[in-house]
Amino acid sequence: PKFRKSEEELETEFDKWLYAIKNLATLMERPAVLQEAVFQRLFEQAEIAQFNREELKSYLESQKDFWDLFAVTETAEKKGRAEGMAEGIAKGMAKGMAKGRAEGEVLAQKRLFRNMYCNGFSVEQIAQMTSTSLEEVEESINDAT
Repeated sequence: PKFRKSEEELETEFDKWLYAIKNLATLMERPAVLQEAVFQRLFEQAEIAQFNREELKSYLESQKDFWDLFAVTETAEKKGRAEGMAEGIAKGMAKGMAKGRAEGEVLAQKRLFRNMYCNGFSVEQIAQMTSTSLEEVEESINDAT
């Protein structure tokens, strides 16, 4: 009763809320000053409150259908993400293991070449016995750790 500002006089958010609450029952549509998102739920709930029994039943069923679909979709997304992560981890591990094996084989080959060289085999002999290029044998002997 004490709030008497008109729509044009509303300045603050508080003024707008008081105006909306005071005039909600008589407003036919949402005034321009109350178009902000913060007032949307208020007007939606006011509209629902005016539903007759049949409209309310229909509305509640549609809400239930929406949330059921949302839950199914959410569950499917989570399952899909989990499967994708598991697949990605498996592929990553396989790739990492293959890379590790390849690096291990290269290191073993370098050590073999180095040992053969230290035991008196020439670079040419090592290359011939292992079907490897001279450059690769020389590089392996120099790089072996």
